[in-house]
Amino acid sequence: MQVNLEVLSAPNKLQQILCDGDTLLVNGAPYSAFRPTGVEIIPNGAANGLCDSVIQVNLTIVPLPFSEILDTLCSDDFLLINGHRYDRNFRSGLEILPNASTLGCDSLINIRLFFRDAWVSLGDDLDISYGDEVCLDPLFSFDPVALEWNPALPCTDVACLPVCEQFFGNAVFELTATSPDGCTLRDTVRITVSRKPPVYAPNVFNPDATWPNNRFFLSAGGGILQILHLQIANRWGEILFDREDIAPDSPADGWDGQYRGQTAPPGVYVFWAETLLWDGTTEIVSGSFALVR
Repeated sequence: MQVNLEVLSAPNKLQQILCDGDTLLVNGAPYSAFRPTGVEIIPNGAANGLCDSVIQVNLTIVPLPFSEILDTLCSDDFLLINGHRYDRNFRSGLEILPNASTLGCDSLINIRLFFRDAWVSLGDDLDISYGDEVCLDPLFSFDPVALEWNPALPCTDVACLPVCEQFFGNAVFELTATSPDGCTLRDTVRITVSRKPPVYAPNVFNPDATWPNNRFFLSAGGGILQILHLQIANRWGEILFDREDIAPDSPADGWDGQYRGQTAPPGVYVFWAETLLWDGTTEIVSGSFALVR
């Protein structure tokens, strides 16, 4: 008997580069960094349809490129990495950049950020009266090398601080300070000005007290230039004191409690005053007080 055998070709070889973390399915079987080699048999998979097809799998696993961003930033700075924001509230993370390596594998970036602990403060927002003086005296956690005000003020270093001004309208100031390491820190203060300046009148006075408490007179904030007219009356409406063009905070121009050469009796009295404001307008103030002995 003569036997003729036909020997088919050797098994197919699958050699491929695979990124670490990826998976390749061969004949339904997973191959990865955990299983880079193996043999797969595909029944009747040969070209003649009779024999099985054999595949030898041999993968070369490429480690993913890894890099690290380790940096120290100014307190208000941030980095945008892979579309994500890293700042004081989100300082670390791991970013995956798809297909970013030269072989088409993903790249890994580990982020760790530190922040300088620097600050500048202009203090709390202020509510003041018309014409009051405010001193801008910022506090720093460092020795600033430059100052920039918005709106501009004639003060570009700490030697000229504090900056004091009278205010007759609302204002907002922003200070930008530069630290020795190049960081820029900012703070803002809002000044709200009341249109009506304060006028202070005693609610009790005694003509027999010591100077200046033995006079009834008006004190005023910086926005009042002059008391144009001051009147004092008893409870029946009789005018006991009537004087014009009085300077604020002047006890000598106030009422000494005398009326027609006699001391007014204890009781409740009322006053009325017309005041001249810094901008040339006038304001009427009134109230009551008690005369005691």
